Amino acid sequence: MKDDVHDHAMEIIRADGIDGLTMERLANEIGVSRGTLYNYFDDKDAVIDHVEDRCFGEMLAAIEKLSLIHI
Repeated sequence: MKDDVHDHAMEIIRADGIDGLTMERLANEIGVSRGTLYNYFDDKDAVIDHVEDRCFGEMLAAIEKLSLIHI
């Protein structure tokens, strides 16, 4: 489910920006009810946090690791 949320949320954001992303639209795109989405995410902000983490999590972890190395 979380992979579907990420993929469909990214498609919506690319097409219409953050404002185009709603829980109802996301649920419709995935083919589930809004209630099902709310079983996994508290709200739209939680979906956005999930997308950001999937997109930038590894990069941010690498930067953090590099910042701990003293040259």
